[in-house]
Amino acid sequence: MGGDKRRGGSSSHVLRTTPPAAPASSASSSSSSFASTPSADRNSGPVVATPPRAALSDGNTGKAGATDDSTGGAPPSRTGTPIRRPNTPHATHREGSRPRGRMGQDTPGDRHGKGSSNPASRSGSPLKDGQAVAEVESDTSLRQQVLDLKRELRKKEDEFRKALDNLSHNESENAGFWQSSHGQLNRQFMHVDAELRDARAELEDLRGEREDLRAGWDASRRDLAAREREVTNLKGQVRGLKDWLATSTRAAGVAPADDVFADGFSRLFNGLQNWLVGSFRRVKLDLSRTDEATLEEVAALVPTYAELVSTSKLQMLQSLVSRILVEMIFDSYFVGLTEHQALQLAQTESLVESLVTGPEPLNQWRSTTLTLLNKDAAHAMHDETSRLTDSVVARINRLLGALSPDYHAAADGGSTSSSGAPATPFLSSTPGPAAAAASEASLRQLVASSIELARLLAVQRASFRVFMPEVRPSVGAAEDEDRARPPAFDPARMEDMGGLDEEALAGALVRCATFPGIVKRGDEAGGHMQQYENVIAKARVLCNPG
Repeated sequence: MGGDKRRGGSSSHVLRTTPPAAPASSASSSSSSFASTPSADRNSGPVVATPPRAALSDGNTGKAGATDDSTGGAPPSRTGTPIRRPNTPHATHREGSRPRGRMGQDTPGDRHGKGSSNPASRSGSPLKDGQAVAEVESDTSLRQQVLDLKRELRKKEDEFRKALDNLSHNESENAGFWQSSHGQLNRQFMHVDAELRDARAELEDLRGEREDLRAGWDASRRDLAAREREVTNLKGQVRGLKDWLATSTRAAGVAPADDVFADGFSRLFNGLQNWLVGSFRRVKLDLSRTDEATLEEVAALVPTYAELVSTSKLQMLQSLVSRILVEMIFDSYFVGLTEHQALQLAQTESLVESLVTGPEPLNQWRSTTLTLLNKDAAHAMHDETSRLTDSVVARINRLLGALSPDYHAAADGGSTSSSGAPATPFLSSTPGPAAAAASEASLRQLVASSIELARLLAVQRASFRVFMPEVRPSVGAAEDEDRARPPAFDPARMEDMGGLDEEALAGALVRCATFPGIVKRGDEAGGHMQQYENVIAKARVLCNPG
């Protein structure tokens, strides 16, 4: 204590020879050292002398406290916020260790400490020395904390800088990646967009080609339809030329083949069947209001009409029309001649037959005469042919109309045709005048085909006969049983239209003959009339199972 010196207003003191207690080594133990310092100072030996109070006082303006007073005793941080000292009893004691008198005057103790030469005041008490040591330790601990915080701050700044650099690098890499991805996608988009434009242009071209193809297709269809009509007309002309060639070369000894007649009858059968189906398929036949004269005429043509009218309507009507065609066209001497002319030619033929020996010269004379009429007298026979066509059509219409209820409605209303006959059945049963006119035109075409086929058969040297099996109705008298028995089915001359098999047709009876057949006698020269007989076309019939 007696070794202390004062040097000319200096704020420093000479330390004791005894070393002071070691301060806290780290910032983490500073707070605990603050609390334990006063008691340690009181119990320990010599302590380090404290600096002058003026240097630690808040009111002094000395150089020692000038730096720390602005920030509360701690150096400013780099962020601008002062680092405050911990609020410890030592700091409070330091701030209040120098009480002031009134009006800023020093207390008597201060005055005594400043100018007193009391050895006790110069040497200090142990309590004051412990407080000074505690203050020094606290200041040292705070400074150590500041240094630690600065190091931590620099470390954090380095870590932050590294993290910022890493983030900047990652951001740069991400920006480059997304920029390259965007560029690649943009290039792909431009490529796909170019392909899309090309595809659209190609689609427009294909659409144009499609329109051109459609126009060409329509033109081709029109050309094809025109060609088909032309082919149909040419086929008709070829068929007519064949018939004309057959008739014109007959005198030179060239006869048409039998297939020509078979094909002609087959076409006539199909045409008649189609006409009846189209005109009378939905017509209901009613015989209750038909007059007796008409029924007698129908019975003469189709004896079994009463049995067929309810079960086989179309077959009965076809049989009726076929009978009219055979009776008025195929059984005539030569179609186009009047009755008087036909009678004269028949008488002349009988005269020639009585003069010549054998049937061959007679057939040659008949064939030559009728061929001459067919080639050179066609214009003269035109009127009679037209009259016969009208008669056949009128008779068919009258009889078929008498069997239809629509005919009775037209007859009750007074509707008549141009010839004075009642309205035709197919005219009243078809849905309109255009269809009725087409149906009548079809019937006239069938009649014209029958006339042409009959003339072709008549000019041949061989004898061609058109036949239909005779079917008679059943009668009750026992003596007429054999006469009334229907004919049996003959497979050599007949063809069943009912769909029966061969076993069922064995011994079957004919109910109705729907279309005639053709039988040829003799050869192409007209000879061998008794030796040669050939069925060119079979008759179509409807049979009952045997």
